[in-house]
Amino acid sequence: MWTAGISYFTDEGDKKQALKKVLAHPCMIAVYIGLIIIITGIQIPMVLLDTVRSYSNCTTAMTMMYIGTILTEINFKTLASPKQIYFAVIPYVFYQEIKTLRKCHIMIR
Repeated sequence: MWTAGISYFTDEGDKKQALKKVLAHPCMIAVYIGLIIIITGIQIPMVLLDTVRSYSNCTTAMTMMYIGTILTEINFKTLASPKQIYFAVIPYVFYQEIKTLRKCHIMIR
């Protein structure tokens, strides 16, 4: 999905150049390296494995901080109209009510 989104939103006139840009992106290179390691069964040194584990343990916190900095610049009044919010919240509320009623019905039996 990420590569499809990048290729869709790039301003490149030449699709071949856009594809080359996507395939050479650092995230894709990491995927290639991971596939090679999995397919060949290469053993990763413990020092490198511990380093990657340490980074992966803090990924969620770093992502939330990054998203928070992006959200500080958004004007929420222009983000969604009342109609969009209504159609997003009402189905969720009905779903929760139906789920609660089903639980109550099961408990009564």
